[in-house]
Amino acid sequence: MFEPALVDFTNQTFQDKEEVIRYIAEMVWENKKIEDKQAYINAVLKREQTASTEMGDQIAIPHGESDTVRECFVAVLKLAKPVVWDQNEVALVFNIGISKGKKSKEHIEILARLCTNLMVEEDREKLYDAKNREELCDVLKSMGGV
Repeated sequence: MFEPALVDFTNQTFQDKEEVIRYIAEMVWENKKIEDKQAYINAVLKREQTASTEMGDQIAIPHGESDTVRECFVAVLKLAKPVVWDQNEVALVFNIGISKGKKSKEHIEILARLCTNLMVEEDREKLYDAKNREELCDVLKSMGGV
């Protein structure tokens, strides 16, 4: 489910969730997962207006459905310094990109699998403890690709 190119560990600091979403959009655009960066950002922010994707335990799972998404993907970003998402701090972001034109149950299955794995405290702790991108990828792999 995860491509190493879409997993990032950054020391960059962010002011808010919109900056985080823009950073992730840049990453997925550079990896050719989306055609139009701004359209994707707008889709994710629109979804955020509906309901917060902050899940507790310093995790957020923002997602956007857009024609600009070439194929369903999951991008992962670990923040060196947590950002206030809505009401709580978030340090680990899993972004799911959903192709509007090819909408299927795939994104629901990804979300369910992701949430199930993230409910395991030991796995969450390993993700939090990862010190760099390589360690983060190794933890994700050990979780079965989440």
